[in-house]
Amino acid sequence: EKMSEPDILGKAESMFVVASLRSCARGTPLLPVRKANLAEALSIGKAFVEIGGYLWAPAESEGFTFPTYLRRLLSFLGFDQCVFDRLDGRLLAPYQAAIHGRDWELVEADFTKLFRCQQAAYRRLRGGKGAPKVYFGTRLSFLGFCSEVPQVHARVTERNTFVEWEEISQAQGQPRSAEYP
Repeated sequence: EKMSEPDILGKAESMFVVASLRSCARGTPLLPVRKANLAEALSIGKAFVEIGGYLWAPAESEGFTFPTYLRRLLSFLGFDQCVFDRLDGRLLAPYQAAIHGRDWELVEADFTKLFRCQQAAYRRLRGGKGAPKVYFGTRLSFLGFCSEVPQVHARVTERNTFVEWEEISQAQGQPRSAEYP
């Protein structure tokens, strides 16, 4: 039996922290690069900058989603908490991710510190005053039920001041979904 929209929203707000990524006007946010992987990053021509004791390089723009980015960032910090792109079988917007509230309490301080370094690195590498921001406790935005929504990813191309999106369909394995008890 499927839950009604108000039931889903109520349960999600009590169990999960919903995060939204905003203000990526100059491209995808940056990810820390381990020094062991530096040669690989340089060989494929990635630009990088060092801020806060970390080397930062742009995340891949092809197929970029915030849940994937957040998983990689938390993994860099040594946390393996589940980051979901679906709740109760419904796909979240690609700029939103959900993480269980108890897990978020464990990673919040480390994430905040690392993400502030990312913002400084983004401004230095990409130029300008703006940098990506993550807002927590935001309203859920669903795209639909997972069975109704095809797995679509986008290739992002930056040309001067324009950002072009090209959708890329991609079959994936089992969806990562958070279910309510």
